[in-house]
Parts: sequence; C-alpha cells; structure tokens
Amino acid sequence: MIPYKQKWFLMSAFFFLMQRDGTNPSTDIVDKLYSKTVSWPHDHEKLLVHENTAAGQATQWISELDKKTKLPIYVEINNNSYIFTGDVRIDNRNELIKQLNIIDKEPSNAELIVRAYLQWGEEKFADRLLGDFSFALYDISMQKLLCVRDHMGVGPLYYHIDDTLFLVSDSMEVILAHPKVLQELNDKVMAEFALQGYAPNQKETFYKSIQKCPRSTCLKVTDDAMSATEYWDLHSIQPLRYETEEEYADYLRHLLETAISDRIDSAYPISAHMSGGLDSSVIATIAGRMWKKLGNPFYTYNWCKPTIDDDPNWHEWADARNIARIEGFKHKEIDCNADELKKTLLTHDIRVDGTVMYEYERVLLPLAQEKCIRLILSGFGGDEYLTARFKESHIDKIQKGKFVSAWKSLKVELSQKRRWNFLRLPYQYLRLLLYSILPRAFRQRKRLKIFGKRISISSSMLKNEFADYALSNHCNPLLYQEESIQKRQHAYLDSGYHQERMESWAALGRKAGIRYVYPYLDKRIIEFALSIPPTLYFKGGQSRYLYRLAVRKYLPPFMLDKLKPSEIHRGKNVLHEIYKALNDDEIIMMIKKFNSPYIDNEKYLNQYHKIMDRFDSINDIEELMIVDRLKSILLIKKML
Repeated sequence: MIPYKQKWFLMSAFFFLMQRDGTNPSTDIVDKLYSKTVSWPHDHEKLLVHENTAAGQATQWISELDKKTKLPIYVEINNNSYIFTGDVRIDNRNELIKQLNIIDKEPSNAELIVRAYLQWGEEKFADRLLGDFSFALYDISMQKLLCVRDHMGVGPLYYHIDDTLFLVSDSMEVILAHPKVLQELNDKVMAEFALQGYAPNQKETFYKSIQKCPRSTCLKVTDDAMSATEYWDLHSIQPLRYETEEEYADYLRHLLETAISDRIDSAYPISAHMSGGLDSSVIATIAGRMWKKLGNPFYTYNWCKPTIDDDPNWHEWADARNIARIEGFKHKEIDCNADELKKTLLTHDIRVDGTVMYEYERVLLPLAQEKCIRLILSGFGGDEYLTARFKESHIDKIQKGKFVSAWKSLKVELSQKRRWNFLRLPYQYLRLLLYSILPRAFRQRKRLKIFGKRISISSSMLKNEFADYALSNHCNPLLYQEESIQKRQHAYLDSGYHQERMESWAALGRKAGIRYVYPYLDKRIIEFALSIPPTLYFKGGQSRYLYRLAVRKYLPPFMLDKLKPSEIHRGKNVLHEIYKALNDDEIIMMIKKFNSPYIDNEKYLNQYHKIMDRFDSINDIEELMIVDRLKSILLIKKML
C-alpha cells in the first residue's frame, strides 16, 4: 500500500528516566519500565541507557518511512550530544528543513527537533513544530531535560518527580511500574469524577504521585529544579480579514484538506468515525476520496445501530449510510449492546484506561483490528471551535454601549426567508436589552439547573465527608456560562475537555495498536476559528454559516440544506443498554461486593433501586442520564 504523502508518522509507548541525584538507574527498575513499555502491540523496540538516564520505546509504525526512525536515539550535533525519545508526527517538515538550512540530507524527526531547539531555544522551539507530539529531549552537556506536549494535547504526557528521580511517559501504566511511584489516590480528581462523570484536570491524575504535562507546555527538568512554560499564546492571535466570504471559505477548504492529508499517511488501511453529522461526514468524505484515489478501501463507523423498534431510515443512521453508499465506503454500524457494556463495566479502570469511556469505541476497535486498520480519523473538536452552532449573545455590546452594533448584528442573523422580519427585529432587540440587565446566573438558569441536578444526584451517593469535600471544591465550568463565541471557545481551550477524551482514546487505542487523529484540532484550524468574525458562525438564520459555505463540494444537498434535527435516539439507545447491563446478575454482585472510601453503599443501592424500578417510565433524556451517573459511581466503587 502506497502512502498518500511521505511524512513521519509513528505510534508508540515511551519513557525517559532521569536520576536527579546523579546515580545510575537500577537495572532491575529499568527492566520493569521497559517490560511494561513493550507490552502493547509494536513493530520495533529499543532501550538506551546513558550515565544517570535511561530511555525506552516500543514503536508501532504507521507509514513506511517510520521504519527509518528507531527511537530512542542518540544525536550528535556540533560536538554536543542529545538523547531523544517520543511519539511524534511533524506536519511542517519541509518548512523546518528550509528554515534550519539543512541541505545535505533528510533528517529524522528527532534530529529536526533537536536542531529546532538549538536554533530557537527552549522557550520558542516547540511552537515552531506543527503536528501531534509528546517527547523528551535530553541535553547531555547541559544536563537538562525538556518534555513537550503538542499545542492541543493530542499526545498524552505524564510524569513523576521527587528529589531523586524524574520519570516521564505517554502512559501512566509505565510510570506505575516504577516501585517508588506510590499508588495513593488523588481525592481532588476523584471528587471531580464523582460529581461530573469526567475529570478534565489538565495537571493532576487519579494518582497523587503522577502529574500531567498540560497542552502546549514545555517542562524543563534539571537536578535541582523543574519549571513549566506554555509556549502557545492563544490570546495574541490576530483577526483574519478578507474582503469576501468566498475568500474565507476558500482558505478554510485549503486548511481542511491540508489537515486531513497530513494525517492519512499510512501503509495500512485507515478509517473514520461517521455518525452522519456534518463534522464527521466532511472529515470522512475528504479523507475517503484522497485514500480511494490510491486504490485503497476506506472504512467508516457509525457509533450506534438502530434497534428493532427504530426506523432504519431515521437520519441518525440513514445519513451516514447514504454518504457511504454515494462515496463507496465500507460502512459499519456499531452494536453497543448490554453484553459489551457489561464487559466494560467489569474491566474498565478509570485510573489508567481513561475517564471518558465512550463504550462504543471498545466495540469499534476490534472491528478495526480485523481490517488491519491502524488509523482512525475523528470529527471530535469541531462543535466547540470551527463548526460551533452557538452564536453571539451581543450582551457585551449592549453593556459597552454599542447599541447600533448590536442592532446590526441581530439583523444579520435573521433569516431573509422569514416573513415579518420588520417586527421580529425590534422584538429581538428589546429582548436583548432586557437580558443584558439580568444577572448572568438568571440568563443561564436552565443550563445551571440541569447541571446542578446531575451534581445533586451524584453527591447523594457519596459518603457524607467526601460529599462535603467534593461540593466545597466544585465550581460550575465556565464553558456553560460564556455567552460570546470567542469567550466560549477560549473556555473550552482552558477547560481540559478535549484533552480528557484524547487521553482516554489514546489509552484504549494503544492496547489495540490503533491511533486516533483529529483534523479539527489542528493548530492551524484552531487559530482560524479564533480569528474569523463572529458573524460568519451564524448568519441569515443559519448556524455554521461559513463552514456550510466551505464544504458544499464534499456533501450532498440532503446533508447541507436540512435544519438541525433531533439526535437523541442513539443516546437513548446506549442508556437503555447501560440500564440492561446494570441489571445483570454479575454486575449486581459486583455492586454489592465492593466497598469504597468514597461511596456510601447504602445510598448507592437506594438510588440504584429507585432508578431501576422506574426506568421504563422515564422518557426525558436528562432523566435517563441518571443511569449514566450510576455507571460512573460504580466505576469508582469497584476500584479498591
């Protein structure tokens, strides 16, 4: 199979151990770390020990060119020596090679990154890199270790530090293999997960002794100090100004095609999520067309299939099926049933397998393995940035006295196809004036009420002392409260929401030998989304206005011209299957068996029986979400 473009694209587990007290690392400890590193599917493995450091890596190749990169590697440049190990895909290789004046050979990614470090320094070199990466670079002469995570945090990076050692890896399980790393649980992160069902903490993990390197961060570690520098300044992005909407659309099409082509260099079959929504359908269509030009089959997966009571022509299944038929993709609907969910409940460990379960991925991965797939494209990240459906509230304009600007913005949003706009515009404007003088909590009361109910249900199952601790440290996430497009985008960037899911999928994918990639989270697309005028997100009564304009060549009219229809059937179906799984005798035995310092067993059982007994009479999706809360609390309950 011939790769679409020649890049450097590998998947791995790696570690770097630095004895900060100057002693040589124990052979027994290095063997334990290396043994865990090579325990997952891989094509090449290597261990490198140098004085007070040790680096190990198990690499799984994606493209043919990956075979030339055998990490970890010892690099000598200008009479200085460096050790490099990591999981790296660099999209701007040619640009970097030109900027660094490399003319005599094609360097490895490792050498390219070392040269970038020498050219631009430790505070700036990482921002010059474009792609998905997490790596460790050790400057031997300076006895300085730099650990870097990419701009959006696609590549996980965890570490343990104490007075005698520093250990970094893209897998928590590798770090836990070190005997000095204690497994005491972190109550703060446990409380986040207990209340919300997820824990988007960008710096801490479930273990007190293991930390995360945040996205777009470079850690500098020496014998006597550690510091962290955020190298990507999102607040300095300048507004993008084109004269016409078509110019914006043309540039966006270029970005989408570039971001996708950068991610599909593979010597193995590739695939994509395709739920039938705009985000995933565009990614799948562009990638599929590129891939099929090479004569290769392209596989797509919808994360749920209709039940016997569902209409098989309902858009949540039919749209993806129809696109696959038109494009000639090999399409599969995932059967996320109670038996599969039961397996997940029995085996999933949120401490190392990821806090976001997305149970259907456990069903999808074996299906992809059967096809020798090593790469899955996902549309994740579009909703929050490039394809955001929310619109400006204009409240900030009113509060700043920009009354004319607010009027014009509302006028742009009104659909020209609707009659009585001459009445609707004044009504919308008066409504805006009223809302602008109300407290934010009142404006957001519906969202906060829903969120508060979930928190209340979760806390009702916790032991009193832990519930008090969790509630006293809890704050409502800003992403629910921000009312302007750009402020909400920045709230998402700061929240850790995306990093949590990508860390979870990376952990699941590693065990199956499969990598997930996210074109919408490409740095170039994120910066584009933050730089365009807010009127291009919602105009003429249509959400995703610019995005729809840009992707018309990729999707059939039935996808682009429809309004946003209801998409609750898949969610309801999965919640029904979770309910069935929770009713399984083996799961009930597990519920009764485990005692947790965090969960009140009696309270949990009372809530469990209360929901199970009335489940068939619940129709509201928010009420059904209680079942998901029971599942999340159970995952905590069974850990100890």
